[in-house]
Amino acid sequence: GYISINEYVSSFNSLYPSKNPQKLARFAFKLFDKDMNQKISFREFVISTAFLTYNRMPEYKIKTLELAFDLFDLDGN
Repeated sequence: GYISINEYVSSFNSLYPSKNPQKLARFAFKLFDKDMNQKISFREFVISTAFLTYNRMPEYKIKTLELAFDLFDLDGN
């Protein structure tokens, strides 16, 4: 599956409601969309999540990342 920029921004809105999540989400999306296809793959998602949560959360297990990806991938494509 893939996550579109709209799905990514929407999820950031719920995670960071008191800040300016749209600007951060668009920046992060562009930074981690390595193949520039306007979609984030599972691999790109894992890298971005690890980068964004490096100092805040313990090490993720693959299952946890898969569940998080599913939460962001709203249309299930």
